[in-house]
Amino acid sequence: MNSNELERKIFRETKVQRLLINDLEKNGWDIEEGFPTKSGKVDIRAEKERGVMFIEAKGEDKGGYGSAEMNFQIGIGQIVSRMFSDDYIYALAVPYTEDFLKVLKKYGGTNGFEKLRLNVFLVNEDGKVEFFPAEKIKSFIESLNIEMTIKNNEELEESGKGKKIKNDEELEKIRNEGKGFIYNDFSKNRKDGIFYNILHRAGCGTLSGSRVTKDYNKYYYSTMEDAENSLIQYRGSNWKKCGTCLRDYA
Repeated sequence: MNSNELERKIFRETKVQRLLINDLEKNGWDIEEGFPTKSGKVDIRAEKERGVMFIEAKGEDKGGYGSAEMNFQIGIGQIVSRMFSDDYIYALAVPYTEDFLKVLKKYGGTNGFEKLRLNVFLVNEDGKVEFFPAEKIKSFIESLNIEMTIKNNEELEESGKGKKIKNDEELEKIRNEGKGFIYNDFSKNRKDGIFYNILHRAGCGTLSGSRVTKDYNKYYYSTMEDAENSLIQYRGSNWKKCGTCLRDYA
């Protein structure tokens, strides 16, 4: 895939905003972009007889689940910081893509959207826009039938970021050097992997006595950036960082 093809597949914020504005204007809303507030500019200020609505739009920076999750969380923080009046309507607009739906799935069971009175627009690349009022978002999330795709171990290794640790001698050498990170991966054998799929510093004391076994795999990453990029892509939210040695990365 060349760079131009990749660029077309990334659903960027500018496109989300443009498509949403087109839809809002068709439905009678007067639009002002980059409207200044006390905490910065809101992407879209929309107004018609029913009232004023502030909307923060988010898209993808580079594609993939990690980008979607990061931008979704940033968007929530930004729109919450613009909530100055109980008389206004507030909303977050994001792409209607599998990755953003997976992010929404993580919020299943929460009453946060309703308590914040935060509405959500899901914007399709074909221009179709769906609006979910705050009180309906919880039920929408619960209706989603999207499971985080757990790639097999070969795909995790082929990501080019991690190296599978093959034997105890290799593991002991990595631990003694104390550089990089070791990830224990139970995804193949346990559905509750988040309690066991743990990333550690190579020299973490909790790995003392650890051995290479057929029950689960161990992977070595030279940097935290490589580890996070690989695990977010191939394990989604089904892993965590060691609470002992990686507190500074939490």
